[in-house]
Amino acid sequence: MRGLRTPGYNVFLAGLEGPGREERMRELVRSEAGRLPAPPDILYVHNFEDPDRPLVLTVPAGEGRRLRQEMDE
Repeated sequence: MRGLRTPGYNVFLAGLEGPGREERMRELVRSEAGRLPAPPDILYVHNFEDPDRPLVLTVPAGEGRRLRQEMDE
């Protein structure tokens, strides 16, 4: 999985059905995810100028939850 660092790749799992196949893929994904930095949070917020087109904000991982909590307060 190390060669797939470019955005746009999908994972296709082939082989005989069974719990071992799916579990092995989960192990590979967990292992790889543990080596990578957490991705940023992506937030959709109201666009007051064009309500049918929400704005997209990208903030560091975990900051989206903090922003939501502050907005609730």
